[in-house]
Amino acid sequence: MITNSYYMLEDEVVKNTFSRNEILTTPGIWINGKTYWIQDSREKLIAEEGISVHIREEALHSKMKNLEVLVTNHNITTRKKVKLLFMHQHINALKDQFTFVSPTENVIFHLTNSCVYLVNAGSNDGVSQMTVHPYLSLYTESIWSCMEKGSLKFQPMTKGSSISILSVDMEVSPKTTSKGYSWVISGKKKEGLIRLNRAFLKNTLAFPFEK
Repeated sequence: MITNSYYMLEDEVVKNTFSRNEILTTPGIWINGKTYWIQDSREKLIAEEGISVHIREEALHSKMKNLEVLVTNHNITTRKKVKLLFMHQHINALKDQFTFVSPTENVIFHLTNSCVYLVNAGSNDGVSQMTVHPYLSLYTESIWSCMEKGSLKFQPMTKGSSISILSVDMEVSPKTTSKGYSWVISGKKKEGLIRLNRAFLKNTLAFPFEK
């Protein structure tokens, strides 16, 4: 069943920009029980919520892609309990894929026969939820344990074509902008990806989380 979500489709060229590492990152935002997946677009105004979203991408490393999402509150009141969502999937469905949540590193891994991908996210409030699901769950209610509360259904691992989702909590003050990030690191071995992820997290310049 399709969820109460709103799909924002624009220029196909943007999808190619988001998928340099063979993993496509689709940002979304959850507000008051509704999910707005932002596909193939760099900027969108969600008029009914008084929220605008701007997306930009940086190539921070030859093996690393960072997606920055800026959420602006145009209302005169604070928008509390906003959730940024980052969905990751291979451009082409891969049957040899194994995807799992690593509780030790607090990241998600997408493994194939030829490559390993580490996905992570961050904001002022940090990652609150992460889960993986079969590819067939894409944009369906099955990713939620309670969509009205913004609670993702937790699943630690899946084999075959799959998606991963990270949820980042956010509170946006009136007439201000808050930021969230998600990054993908690719390589041949998990150990190298973990070292690069840790180094990135320790670099305070990498996360200007001011509001």
